[in-house]
Amino acid sequence: MFHNAIVKNYLSSESSEDITGEWFLMSSPKPVLFTLIIYLLFVLKIGPEFMRNRSPYNLKIILVVYNILQVLISTIVFYISTDHILKNGLIIRQQQCVTENKEFKIKTASIVYYYFLAKVSELFDTIFFVLRKRDRQVSFLDVYHHTFTVGFSWCTARFDPAYIFIVIGVVNSFIHIIMYAYYGLAAFPNLTKYLWWKKYITKMQLVQFFLMMFHLISNHSLSSCRSSNIWVFLLIANNMLFVYLFSNFYVKEYHNRRQAEETAHKYISGVINSNNINNYKNDKINFVHFLVENIEEWSVMSSPVTIIIIVVAYLGFVLKLGPKLMKKRSAFELRMMLVVYNLLQVGVSLFIFCVGTNLLLQNGFIIQRQCVADNTELKIKTVSIIQYYFYAKISELLDTVFFVLRKRDRQISFLHVYHHTFTLLVTCYTLNYDPDYCFIFLCTLNSFIHIIMYAYYGLAAFPNLTKYLWWKKYITKMQLIQFLVMIVQMLLSHQLSSCKTSYVLFVSLILYILLLIYLFSRFYAKEYLKNDKSLK
Repeated sequence: MFHNAIVKNYLSSESSEDITGEWFLMSSPKPVLFTLIIYLLFVLKIGPEFMRNRSPYNLKIILVVYNILQVLISTIVFYISTDHILKNGLIIRQQQCVTENKEFKIKTASIVYYYFLAKVSELFDTIFFVLRKRDRQVSFLDVYHHTFTVGFSWCTARFDPAYIFIVIGVVNSFIHIIMYAYYGLAAFPNLTKYLWWKKYITKMQLVQFFLMMFHLISNHSLSSCRSSNIWVFLLIANNMLFVYLFSNFYVKEYHNRRQAEETAHKYISGVINSNNINNYKNDKINFVHFLVENIEEWSVMSSPVTIIIIVVAYLGFVLKLGPKLMKKRSAFELRMMLVVYNLLQVGVSLFIFCVGTNLLLQNGFIIQRQCVADNTELKIKTVSIIQYYFYAKISELLDTVFFVLRKRDRQISFLHVYHHTFTLLVTCYTLNYDPDYCFIFLCTLNSFIHIIMYAYYGLAAFPNLTKYLWWKKYITKMQLIQFLVMIVQMLLSHQLSSCKTSYVLFVSLILYILLLIYLFSRFYAKEYLKNDKSLK
């Protein structure tokens, strides 16, 4: 096979640049930059100008052939990537790293290169949109997605063709097999009635991004052969942006359109009349409902940029700036501040626990009849509690900041930083796009654990109370039990409730909780089980 021939020819190469430098488009960044500039000029300027006074081109045959080719390309990348993974595992954990195994490195680099070529060929997606005058589809999401993917995959193939990216290629290629199959079938108008599953492609793409982030974080944490920190961080940040953009697209394309159709239907049916409108204006509940529907206007929620800035600032401080600042300084004595902080966190957690418990007692642990979306008052309460929980998660970022200032470096672990970061992002996503009732149980249970945890931290600030804090390890046990209970509740709720959360949030939360179970179990084993053995 051509793939094996490449491996054989380059076994003597030392670096990734030596391996891929002679391949097509890889000798210099100039060819790919030129390609992207031409692409952007055509789809944003030249193409629309050219098509302004022309009728859209009928490209049915070309599109069918193109989409068949894309299905084949994606299938090839999926096949060789899957084969590589089946032979070597999802995560390289053995002592020998990719960079120390020439044959392994060549295979990995060649797969990344094939993926890059596939991304270059996909630039024609937007070109065809322009020629068919599908201006609405030439969106920022589409253009940015194609441009970034080509640029990033070129840089990866050229400078860091690490094994961690193979799984990303597998997942993305699998999605593209389905997506291009859909586009190919959509070229035939008589098949439209069978293409009801279009919106599920977007859902799959969203799930894909969460899987990618999960894989990147777990692989970077566990693998003995890690990729560049810059590469991983950039890809995670980009995936977060993709989650936002694709979610925004999904809401506009499917959710808002459905609501508009329902409103139009009600209007035609005579349900909406002048009296209804006046009642709507004067009704306090509906006014609050209006606020809930326009959640993006709330503080911190107006743009994802705010949250991204908070997360980036947090990560920058606790991982880089903070340790550098404290390098030649003595640890700060923050006892009184910590007592006040932990007391406030107990109060915040207690408040969320009380309002969450009250809502659960009123409506049950699983909504079986009336969905949140169909009950204005329930929706307001649900969104409000999730909002409180979201702000609580922002405030809890100070946990790590205090660790840095007190030079408690051992406590600034991957588990700690990842847990705070991802919880905040998931809560933000939930609040923006899917404030489901199912999430109330998770907020309530987690707040209960945090009442105990922050009470412990508050007491631990007093050295003379240390002898009474023998129950520290039970907090970790409670956290592990919490995760298992959460999974059970989510599965039951998703199975039994008439008001199910989105698959995107459901899958991402399950994966996130499973990773937390692994990380907390690992922490417990290191922190307590080893100590118990040493005492014996």
